[in-house]
Amino acid sequence: MNLKTDVKAISTFMIIILIVISAVVGGIISYMFTIAQFIDLPEKTTIVITGVYFDVKDASSFTVSVLNPSYSPTDANITRISISLEEETQLYDVITTSPSIRNRIVVQIGEAKNITCFSILQDGANVTWGRFVSEVAGKTVIVHVFAEGFSAANMEMKIPFVKLNVADLQFNPLISFKKFNFTLLNDAQSEINLTIKQILVPGVSGLALVSPDLPCTVTREPVQFVFNGSWHGLAKITLTIYTIEGWIFTEEIELARVQAGIKKVVFDENCTERFNVTVINFAESANYVNVLKFFIALDNGTTITKEEPEYQTPRIQPNTTRTFTVDWNWTEYRGREIGISAYFLQDFGTSTFATKTPQPVIVKLLNKEETFNLQDKKHFNITLQNHQSSLYAVNITKIVAKGDTINGTEANPPLPYGLIEPNSTRWFYCNISDWSDQAGENLTLTVYVVANETGEEYTFNFTFTLPAAEFKITNVTCIEINGVKYLNITVENMNYSVWNLTLAKIIIVLPNQTKLEQILPANQITVNIGNTTIVLCAFNWSGYKGQTVTVTVVSDEGIETPPYEYLIPTS
Repeated sequence: MNLKTDVKAISTFMIIILIVISAVVGGIISYMFTIAQFIDLPEKTTIVITGVYFDVKDASSFTVSVLNPSYSPTDANITRISISLEEETQLYDVITTSPSIRNRIVVQIGEAKNITCFSILQDGANVTWGRFVSEVAGKTVIVHVFAEGFSAANMEMKIPFVKLNVADLQFNPLISFKKFNFTLLNDAQSEINLTIKQILVPGVSGLALVSPDLPCTVTREPVQFVFNGSWHGLAKITLTIYTIEGWIFTEEIELARVQAGIKKVVFDENCTERFNVTVINFAESANYVNVLKFFIALDNGTTITKEEPEYQTPRIQPNTTRTFTVDWNWTEYRGREIGISAYFLQDFGTSTFATKTPQPVIVKLLNKEETFNLQDKKHFNITLQNHQSSLYAVNITKIVAKGDTINGTEANPPLPYGLIEPNSTRWFYCNISDWSDQAGENLTLTVYVVANETGEEYTFNFTFTLPAAEFKITNVTCIEINGVKYLNITVENMNYSVWNLTLAKIIIVLPNQTKLEQILPANQITVNIGNTTIVLCAFNWSGYKGQTVTVTVVSDEGIETPPYEYLIPTS
């Protein structure tokens, strides 16, 4: 072998190798400089939604699949998942997820993770996905996933159309406030049939489904649901219908209202075998009511029911009252608390009206108009009756008036006085300090009595308006002045009056009972204490000759003369 030839061959080979290596290195360097302007490796976490999954037969949740790409520089911290409707800007945040988003969901570099979403925040409330999705059925929603420090990832999802229709609502206040029904049917466009597992009606007391039994499948054929339960007093209710498929539907229903109550209860001391109840149907009620029965709740826990057919007969229209007589002998049930309530044919009742039966002793005042006499301002006469319905005879122990206690010989007969049996009466003439300075004002007499058999004390208050003046017509004549006919009326203010009187009007009652009034000039005719005055009243008396008319004069102070009968002369 020629050494020179071998060396030359090796040198050529080495040159070829060096050229190849240079070409490769140069190509790499050239590529790096060329491609650098097109590649910008991420500096922040990038999160990607790879899919959104919703099962029409399980609407209790939906699932979002996310990926943190392998080229992300760090793990992804998902802090928020939201829903929006297509072409709307409002975001509804997902509240409940698995795994929980409460403390962020970590997705490591290169990791894919499924997040199941169960509830969202809607109008400040935590709403299950099954309820929310029923409101947006058939629409497109956008799912937004927010990772800390990077823009949100978004993906659209078309919600299947599923709808449950509520129809034929039967909440009839004329029939019953304890029954109602409605019909459910699956919408013709719904993609699946629905099986009802529960129906809630908040606010309805004693709610019970009568038919059908649950679970119940609802197709496009209507199914009537019948309930028992009191809906009285509710202005609206919200039906919430739960399906096995996870869809939750709500229906808000406006209700007719009927409000009735007991206005008053009256016990008549003269008839202890019954009492009266006045029932009112308020103006805002939608319809009439019929009383079915009354309940009497005694203070010992006993309830007495009074149910009479005639109670139902009258309809009590809105804004109307009606009084009923309830038979119950309360003679021995005296001075005790009771509660009265009414129940109506329409299946609702009033609230309880609290009252008290008359006490065992009842004292009546028989001579109220004559108790205080203007001619004797330092005494009064009082006639007291121990009522016939009283259970015991009584002693009158004292009378208090104007702060003065009247007992002993300050009264005639002296106090205490007894016994006064039931249905018996006694008159007392009592001393009192001069009350003329209180004329025209109210004064209350308090009478103290003690039941003879029990020793229990009772008080009775009687209020009077003290008389201030008396005046009367002393004479009436017919006169004519310049062709105008008048009644010439003489009026006297008695000398024992406390007030001067200003005349206000004259009333003439004709034989056919027609009343004529003449208003007198204001503040112009005054009759002083102990004086008389004459007042003219225009009256064409010529048509009433031989007939009697009645004349009354009224003062500004509200005091009237006794009616004065005047026979019109025949000539």
